Amino acid sequence: MRVRAVLLPDPPRRVPGHRWLGVALRTVHLLTFGVLVGSHVFAVEPSRLLPFLLATVASGFALMSLDLASACSWLFTGEGVSVLLKLLLLAIVPVLWEQRVVILMMIAGTAGVTSHMPPRFRHRVPLPLAAQNASERDAGSPLPSVGAASPTRLSVPFDEAGRIQRNERLHRARDVYRSSTTGYPAQSGAS
Repeated sequence: MRVRAVLLPDPPRRVPGHRWLGVALRTVHLLTFGVLVGSHVFAVEPSRLLPFLLATVASGFALMSLDLASACSWLFTGEGVSVLLKLLLLAIVPVLWEQRVVILMMIAGTAGVTSHMPPRFRHRVPLPLAAQNASERDAGSPLPSVGAASPTRLSVPFDEAGRIQRNERLHRARDVYRSSTTGYPAQSGAS
């Protein structure tokens, strides 16, 4: 099996229970991170923070692993870039220990903004990897192409606008369900 097929499957792998597992992990992560931030604000004894630190790290690792299990291309989305930014800020904390509360607040602020952004920004690829449009790709641009089948170009499950491609079969099933429960006809081509 080729490395590209494993890391960037097209379409992304379906992880059973992804939604609810993600909700549960995110809840644990938010609760434990909130305790850590509050503990630093109010100068709680460090020995009392260890279980919360371990739970925050474990839940964050599990959340990231869950998203990467579908496709590593998640790292290139706005959501993935945000996680990498938060990890970078977190790595600065030991170096700038006296400013840890401000840095932790920046991490919490980044998380809040990212989690409430519209999906068109959260799932868009802000990096040059997906910035090409069809004319640039057809003109032989040396940058990797999004969704190209050529073995010399990187194939990732993004559409031309830089969003992760959705499973069309699931969208059609959703539309059929909506039309059967609401009485409105299914929307063709809507996501």
